[in-house]
Amino acid sequence: IGTLNIGTYRHKEEEILQIMKRRKLDILGLGETKLRGEIVGKDIGDGFTLISRGVKEGRLHARVAIIVGPRLKDNIQNITITNERIVSVQIKVKDNVYGFTQIYAPQQGRSEEEKDSFYAQLETAISQLPSMTAHIVIGDFNGRVGRNRSGIESTLGPFGEETQNEEGERLIDFCLRNSLAIMNGFFRHQYSHTMTRYRWNKNIGQYDHVSIIDYILSSDKRIINDVKVMPGESLDSDHRLLIADLNTK
Repeated sequence: IGTLNIGTYRHKEEEILQIMKRRKLDILGLGETKLRGEIVGKDIGDGFTLISRGVKEGRLHARVAIIVGPRLKDNIQNITITNERIVSVQIKVKDNVYGFTQIYAPQQGRSEEEKDSFYAQLETAISQLPSMTAHIVIGDFNGRVGRNRSGIESTLGPFGEETQNEEGERLIDFCLRNSLAIMNGFFRHQYSHTMTRYRWNKNIGQYDHVSIIDYILSSDKRIINDVKVMPGESLDSDHRLLIADLNTK
């Protein structure tokens, strides 16, 4: 599986499918698609299925999508579209049912009320999903969790960046309440395979801000074999593709 904030879906569909084929992704969550309206189960070619929610009118903001590949598209058990920031799909793999939720959290600078509302809606959406083997939440959380894991070793791994901010603390609190582990930090990788966002400063001709704000969360750590960034896959956005290897045996 993978997740990527793509900046816009427009004119990128073919590239997205090529990435999924190249990286052998059965599921890809997308943030900042700028798609309008609700799309449920649209065939976008080569057996790939698009599930999306965006605003119906007005300014395009948030907007998330999930693409399911040909191996799993016929195994979709349930689709839940909460709003333009939260989309879930449940898929049967062998004898187990797994839930996948793609999100896009409010950015720094947005109101506390909006951030609280987002996490309340996400918590409600998760609690209302039908019973399943494990639940995986992926996407751009716009927060930095750091690696200070004292007392929360089962939730936060030892690897990653040192910096933690208020939005990251909010994410950790959400994970603690919902028994989710932030899987990025449980796997050691080199710097370029760890950092998920690179902000380019054209005035100085280099990146002036590098961070980890995209995450893969899981209700069961045992089903995640690895989490890492693919630094060459960005689709011209300031984020990098984050992928996880799942153990569904």
